[in-house]
Amino acid sequence: MGIVRGGLVDPLLGIDVIRRGVRGGFLEFGFQSWILGYMGTLSFNLIMYLVYIYLGPGFTGIYGLAAAIANAVTALGPAVSTVMNSRLSQGLGVGIDVGRAFREYAIPSFIAASLLAQLIVLALPALPMMGIISGEYVKSIPYASVLLGYTPLAVIASIYTSYYWVIGRGVGTHCWQTLLASALGCLLT
Repeated sequence: MGIVRGGLVDPLLGIDVIRRGVRGGFLEFGFQSWILGYMGTLSFNLIMYLVYIYLGPGFTGIYGLAAAIANAVTALGPAVSTVMNSRLSQGLGVGIDVGRAFREYAIPSFIAASLLAQLIVLALPALPMMGIISGEYVKSIPYASVLLGYTPLAVIASIYTSYYWVIGRGVGTHCWQTLLASALGCLLT
């Protein structure tokens, strides 16, 4: 909240920095990023609640395990975005072709997510034999296979959204298109 000058903090200057940020980049990236994360959490919890209400606690646990398995792949998107955002931000300052740099991250990430999802689907039947999944939770394997089908798209959507925010086009239409696409994806799952 403050800017340090001569060892003293001036809260009034700090408030001015926040005001400028609210009018500029804070709402552009931070607020939209928060909304997108909140929508993801809200939709997951809503789906869990609906599964619990309509199918019962057993299927809630099965769906929760299937979702956790799928999240092993979708976590790749935010991880790549963190590294990519730094490079793209630097690239904007020094004149790198950010579109090309984006493709250098997006294409291999999509391929890696696709391969990772396929490897996990192939490994799922072995998990009960190894004792990793047992009892009623074995029923989660087909559901996890289905959820893993959307994970490469979720990874690339996450990276694409980050790209638009870094280049300053995350405001308005792109944000709302991403939110709508995320909501639709959650409904389909």
